[in-house]
Amino acid sequence: MKKSDCGIVCSDDDLQLNDPLYEMVKSKIAVIKEEKNLKRVFAIVMAGDKDNGEKDYYIGYFRRPNMHTLGTYMSMMQKDVIQATYNLAKLCFIEGDSEMIDDEELFCYGTMAKVAAIIESRQAEMVKL
Repeated sequence: MKKSDCGIVCSDDDLQLNDPLYEMVKSKIAVIKEEKNLKRVFAIVMAGDKDNGEKDYYIGYFRRPNMHTLGTYMSMMQKDVIQATYNLAKLCFIEGDSEMIDDEELFCYGTMAKVAAIIESRQAEMVKL
């Protein structure tokens, strides 16, 4: 199973999650979905910079935005992409390492690039009869 199939999004495509970490994140997603009664939960996993005193990994759990949050995001996108993405991340964050949002460097150079995964469209096709 690919990471994206179970809602795990890595901030770096080369980031390889070891099996225990992968299983821990996957099971945490299942627990959050059950507790919060959510259809989709996404985990964004970002490697930390241990040489600069950071954690090995930062993990944040996010829900899909509701219609109001998505509408706010879409209207803000026209004016300020960074602020719109920050607002979306803040509103959809469920739990985990809040530094992923609160720390400017972690957000701008890690989290921000992956937040769009929580608003990916479902596969759909228009059928003309």
